[in-house]
Amino acid sequence: MGYNKKMKILSCLLMLMVLFEAESATLNRGNGGEPDSLNPHLAQGLNSHHVLYDLYEGLFRYGEDGAPVLAMAAGY
Repeated sequence: MGYNKKMKILSCLLMLMVLFEAESATLNRGNGGEPDSLNPHLAQGLNSHHVLYDLYEGLFRYGEDGAPVLAMAAGY
């Protein structure tokens, strides 16, 4: 079996693995270290603020021009 054929088979297997992994309900996010607190009033580290930003994203957010755009909302 030639090198190119082996690489094609390997890349197909990797794509299948990604497809099956994408169907799971787990979101893995690289955050670094442990957050010091998930209480918005006590959180001090950047690791905490990344998690809190994801948790408390609202229905809308501000776009680049300052106008409200959909965030978690599907419509209004």
